[in-house]
Amino acid sequence: MTDPLRPNRRELLKGAAALGLASATGCLPKGPLSEPISDPGAGTRPNMIVMITDDQAASAWGGAPDYPFLSTPNLERLAAEGAELSQAFCTTALCSPSRASLLTGCYAHRHGVIHNEENDLPPEMPTYPRLLQQSGYQTAFIGKWHMRHGAEVRPGFDHWVAFDGQGDYIDPKLNVDGEMHTATGYVTDVLTDYAVDWLRAPRTAPFCLVLSHKAAHQPFVPAAHHAQAFADATLPKPGNFDDDYASKPAWLRRATL
Repeated sequence: MTDPLRPNRRELLKGAAALGLASATGCLPKGPLSEPISDPGAGTRPNMIVMITDDQAASAWGGAPDYPFLSTPNLERLAAEGAELSQAFCTTALCSPSRASLLTGCYAHRHGVIHNEENDLPPEMPTYPRLLQQSGYQTAFIGKWHMRHGAEVRPGFDHWVAFDGQGDYIDPKLNVDGEMHTATGYVTDVLTDYAVDWLRAPRTAPFCLVLSHKAAHQPFVPAAHHAQAFADATLPKPGNFDDDYASKPAWLRRATL
C-alpha cells in the first residue's frame, strides 16, 4: 500500500520542475562577488540555490508587453543561463499550499497545507531540503516561510533566517538560528546579504540554499532608493478593471465588493 504522505518518484520529479520555475529573483549582487563561493560539490553532487519571489506576475519582467518600462536584467540573466518553464501553472493558487508543494513536490491534498497561515507540513512528510541534509548537504533557509505562524526554526535546515507571517518591508524582525534580531534596512537587501554571507562561508560539503523573498507582495513598499524608479511610467488598465461582478457567482461578489 502506498504511503499517502510519501511522494513517489513522479511527484519528486514534478517538484524538481517546480523548483526550476521558482528560481527567479532580481536580487543578485551587482557584478561578480568580491569573494569566491566555495564549491566542494562541483563535479560530484551539485550545489543548489532556489530563489523565490512572492506574487510576481509572469509578465512582470523582461520588458513584457504589459510593462515595457520594466528593466529586469538579473531575471533575464537567470532565465538565459538556466531553464525557463513557460508552460507551468499553479494547482492551488494560495501562498501556503504553494510553498508546501515547492518543498515536497506534492499536491495540496497530499501534503495537507490547504489554507494560508494555519499549519505546517506533517512532521513525517519528506521535503527536498531534509532529504539533502540527510545525505550530507549543508542546508539553509533564508526569508519568508509563511505557513504556520511563527518564525521558529523548521526541520531540514542547518541555517535559518526567517520572519513570522508576512513580515515587514522595513527593519524586519528575524529569527536567526533560534534567536530574534531586528535587522536594519529593506527586507530584500537584508535577506540577500544574509544569503551571500552564508554562501561565502567555507565548507566541506555541497550545499542547498532556499532564498525566499517577501517582495513583491502587497502592500507594496519599495526601498527608498527605488521609490521613484517608475515615477513617469503609465500602467495599462486591464479590460476587466471596472468589472461590477454582476455576471460572477454570489460568493465571489460577497468576497470582493
